[in-house]
Amino acid sequence: MILLALGYLAARWSFSMLISSDTKGKGFKGFKGFCNEVGGKKFVLAYNLILGFTIYGTLIGYQVIVASMIQRIMLSAGVTNCINYRTYHVIALSVVVIFPLCLLEGVDNLRYATIVSITSIAYTTLITIIELPFYWVNGKASVDRITYFNLDWSFFSAFGITFFAFMSQTSFYSAIEKLGKRDDTHLRTITKRAVTIDLCFYVLITLAGYMSTLDKTTDLIIDRETPFKGGGIDVPMTIAQVFICFSLCIGTPLNFIPVRKVIFDQLFAGPSKPASSDPETPPTDLVNSSNEPRAPQKDPNNTIGRRLVAAFLFASTTCVFTIFVPGISVVLGVVGGIGCVALAYVIPTMAYLHFFPVNVKTCIVNILIVSILAGIGIGAAINSLYKAMGLS
Repeated sequence: MILLALGYLAARWSFSMLISSDTKGKGFKGFKGFCNEVGGKKFVLAYNLILGFTIYGTLIGYQVIVASMIQRIMLSAGVTNCINYRTYHVIALSVVVIFPLCLLEGVDNLRYATIVSITSIAYTTLITIIELPFYWVNGKASVDRITYFNLDWSFFSAFGITFFAFMSQTSFYSAIEKLGKRDDTHLRTITKRAVTIDLCFYVLITLAGYMSTLDKTTDLIIDRETPFKGGGIDVPMTIAQVFICFSLCIGTPLNFIPVRKVIFDQLFAGPSKPASSDPETPPTDLVNSSNEPRAPQKDPNNTIGRRLVAAFLFASTTCVFTIFVPGISVVLGVVGGIGCVALAYVIPTMAYLHFFPVNVKTCIVNILIVSILAGIGIGAAINSLYKAMGLS
């Protein structure tokens, strides 16, 4: 709860700097345009690399979760030796699911997948709350097993996961562009509500999950034993696990394909055509001589051969990492500690210093805060790597 409160305050502080910088700069076109204004092309390159690292690590995390859920479902079904075959599960997941999905030309066919994701999260939360009393009634939870406070080296990894949970700053510009209104007060109200809703959800699912299994709580709240006497399969939670697996598998191409497009555009884009000197003249590739709109042309960079290579490289490398990563907390600790700290706190702080250099007192306070957060983030990454190597 303490970490969630600190993550909430850090997110509010970060959004405050983003909004102040956006207002001072009269608005920007996307987060990339924001970075370009702050530090130029090199800064944009650094942003792209950090964002790519964060998305890549997140998608590895997706596969780690799906592999764990497959094992839990098989254990619930009575397949007790499935733990010995985790490597084969991961390979099958990469070959049968991840590789074909990453071959898709675009994400248009997956535009309704977010509805499934929202439904699965809502259903999982509901089942977690409903099953909570059964753990206590059936004697699988008791007051003497509650740990009210614990401080050890896992504090850093937990903070990295918290950074990851509240990392939505990169979606800031895509959200406000749809609003059509960039009033300072209005933006602060919207971001405050969004972060507060996140906090309420995290508190709800964390309390319900921990109070169900207490000292037996795993990295994944839904990866747990049945609350009912006699064991057996927990049908409602198994359905939730299937929903989560489906959502994460669909989430992989939704995150991978836009990144692939950016990479293809950077690697294979030809020389840009000179723009028309007359601003009223429409582009010739959008309007024909009869003034009828043409059908959208296919991206010449997005060929099947290039998609095959990209999908193979992505599926194979993430498969290898997933096999050797011991748990989701390791992935989120590294991604949250490095990528999310840089995107959510370091970049907004640098932007604020760029636009408000004369406010010395505020700048010093912001530098101090971001230094502490960056230090904790580095500690989270190191601790998670130590855990992955079995050294802690």
